[in-house]
Amino acid sequence: MKRNTSGILAVIGSSVAIFMPGALTFGYPGVMGAYWQETFHVGKSAIGNCLFFLLAMVGIFMFLAGKLQERFGTRTLIRIGAVICPVAVVIAAYATNIYMIYCWAILNGIAVSLIYIPGLDHRTKMVPSQKRTGFRHSQPVLRHFRRHHGADLRFAG
Repeated sequence: MKRNTSGILAVIGSSVAIFMPGALTFGYPGVMGAYWQETFHVGKSAIGNCLFFLLAMVGIFMFLAGKLQERFGTRTLIRIGAVICPVAVVIAAYATNIYMIYCWAILNGIAVSLIYIPGLDHRTKMVPSQKRTGFRHSQPVLRHFRRHHGADLRFAG
């Protein structure tokens, strides 16, 4: 049986591409929050604003990333996100005030969106036989439900 090595490489590459911006989004502010408070003499609300800007940009640009991907393609969006992400990290590393951290949060939110959505979509396209893997494990549960409750539950798609 021939293995789909390009599909496996796509999964690995997408996972690696998604990991770093995701770690910066969900881990970095928590780890650095106390340091930023002490260094920039700000309160917890200023750190909360950082998370707001970060997650607001993720939410806004996740929607736009899907539209942009249709127009420009997966590789282009991942490349743009991969350029924005290190720029944001450098801004955070050399920040002299909380507003530079806000700039990091905005840029990182944009970069995460441009990498995450195309990365997931690319994985799905490269390994089409694995699209519904999660549903395979739910089949015994559905059979039990049908048998004992008379319910006809099916997943659309």
